[in-house]
Amino acid sequence: MSKVTEYIDNLFYLMPRTEAAAEMRQKLIESSEDKYEALLSWGRSEDEALGIVVSEFGSMEEICEELGVNPLGATNNLNAVQEMHLGFAQLGKRFAMGLSAGIMLCILGLLGCIFFSEVFWSDMMAVTSLFLLGGAGAVVIVYSALGYARNKKLLQMGISPFQMKNTGGRHWTKKAEEVICSLIMLGVTALFFLAGVLGGAWHPAWVLFPLGGILCGIISVILEAIGRSN
Repeated sequence: MSKVTEYIDNLFYLMPRTEAAAEMRQKLIESSEDKYEALLSWGRSEDEALGIVVSEFGSMEEICEELGVNPLGATNNLNAVQEMHLGFAQLGKRFAMGLSAGIMLCILGLLGCIFFSEVFWSDMMAVTSLFLLGGAGAVVIVYSALGYARNKKLLQMGISPFQMKNTGGRHWTKKAEEVICSLIMLGVTALFFLAGVLGGAWHPAWVLFPLGGILCGIISVILEAIGRSN
């Protein structure tokens, strides 16, 4: 028995044994199994795949309302299980976005290395760009991975790590934005002086500042999207 079938069985365990409930249970199983297997084939974990499928069911109250029945008891327990699986889906989405942001920063670091090496012929600027952006990307990736592992443990313990979203849940994204953008602008300033002092390229090097601003804007948008997904 797959996890999705087991989940649906648990969901309907306390339902009155009516023909309508049995029919809805079977329909849910049939419609969910294919999507569940497809998500697994796309590389999702069992918990994430189950969470995504569960998110399409609606709440326990909505199912009861549609059937026109009241469960025999312990509705809160079933809702808690449902919320846990929804949390896994939300957690997987957040981790994927953080991983994508980190990889993008690493790629930008590599592109910056090539740019400064070819345009300014400065190995120092190229290496600084690589380490600055690549380091920021590595920090984002590690932070996302650690957060995923920590929050997954909390979910398995029945504790939702997303309960704080209505009381400042986006605080960490703002803090991360401030730290990363500060590092970027410090690096841009250092590269500007290096280009001017070592290469005599004071005039063309000013373009680094708007580029740094654009990069900070991109990071801000990404982190804001991650915060909203929480």
